[in-house]
This record gives sequence, structure tokens and C-alpha cells, in this order.
Amino acid sequence: MGEVYKKTVKVSLQDCDMQDRMSASSILKNSQQASIEHCKNLNASKDYYRNNGLVFLLAQVSLEFYKNPRSDDVLSVVSEPFRPLRAIHYRYTEFLDAKDNFCFASVDSRWVLVDIKRKRIVRQPPTDLMFKNASECVKKHPHKLQRSSDVILIGRETATYSRCDVNHHLNNAEYANIIFDYLPTEVLKEKFPRRMLICYRKEIPLGREFELFLSESENNYYFLGANHEEKYFEVNVVF
Repeated sequence: MGEVYKKTVKVSLQDCDMQDRMSASSILKNSQQASIEHCKNLNASKDYYRNNGLVFLLAQVSLEFYKNPRSDDVLSVVSEPFRPLRAIHYRYTEFLDAKDNFCFASVDSRWVLVDIKRKRIVRQPPTDLMFKNASECVKKHPHKLQRSSDVILIGRETATYSRCDVNHHLNNAEYANIIFDYLPTEVLKEKFPRRMLICYRKEIPLGREFELFLSESENNYYFLGANHEEKYFEVNVVF
């Protein structure tokens, strides 16, 4: 048995989109919150990271949607970390119906631990950041990004104050909000994506402007967030 963290959440209206479906960003926020709470069981609070000059940064996250939770649904959130592999910290989170354990959605998140002063990835994490009972058999989604060089400029965005987190960077969940704002509204009214993969290439600091590019094929969307020669993120959305 691995190291599993469980909690119950009730979906509120503010968690949902205009079709009363729990939004991708709300699922990401709840997934990250479960991770934070689980790490506190190791006494790894925000003070621990600050005092040791460390931060966990999300490298990639994959979301798979099987059925949409609605407002007032009560969900069982089950989150499991795994032993790090080549400096990548894996965590798999499922959003289950609290009554019959039907899975609404799952999140495969992959983190890296960074030494803030040296600006380097920590390849050998401190022992007090290791879950002793974590399994080596990693649960995961396919993480193969489908790129396209045939992209068009569709908009410009800014890492504004309300979009940034305590690290003064664009919050991980805000990427999903931005992407959904550029998906066709008429398509979203009819159906929700089956899958979303976000690859974070470089942090977007408070106030930074960037351009958003899109390549679209049938039921597939590729997004690129960039600024001049800097690539900030890439996203696949599949309906």
C-alpha cells in the first residue's frame, strides 16, 4: 500500500463554469491543495520551504475528464505521491463520487524541487521531504505533447496581480483559465475536453506580458505561450 491522502470536498457554484461543470482550474486548485496538505504531514509547511530556500515547481500536469462534477456534488479526493524518478516527483490525484467511487477526473502532476539561490533542480531531496511508504509503481497518464509549428497569434496576456501566487508567478491553475478563454465558446457549450496537458517551460513573473499562439485540428488544440525567444508553456487540449 502506498502513501495516500484523502479528503472530501463539496463543489460550489464558484468552482463551476457557465454550464455548471467543475472547471479545470478548480480541479487543479483542489489537486494542489491536497498535495500541500499531505506534505504538511511531513511538517513541510511554507515556512520549511522558505527557511531552507526550496520550492516545488510544477513541470507538467495532465488532466483527464470522464464525467463532469456539478455544483453541490460531494467528491472524495484521493491523492498519492510516488518515489522520485530522475528528479521528478510524481503525484496522482483522483476525484471520485463520494457515494459509489465513480471517477470524475484524474490529475497526473509532475514536480521538481528547486534550490532558489542556486536556481538549480535538487536531484537528491532531503530525507524529511520523502514519503517513506511511497510506491515506486507510478500511476500516470500519457505525457507526449503533440506540437505544431503552424501556429497563429490569437492574443496577448499578462501575469496580472490577481493571477499570481505567493511566488509572484502566474498561478499553475490560471494557465487552464487562460486556455479555456481561447477555446471556442460554442464547442464548450456542447462538450467538455476529454484531456488537457500543460507543460510549464518557464515561470511567468508578475507583470510579464506574453503572446498566445494556436494550432487547431479536428478535436485537437495546441497552444503556445511565448515572448520573443522565450517559451513559457505549451498545452494540448483534446475533445
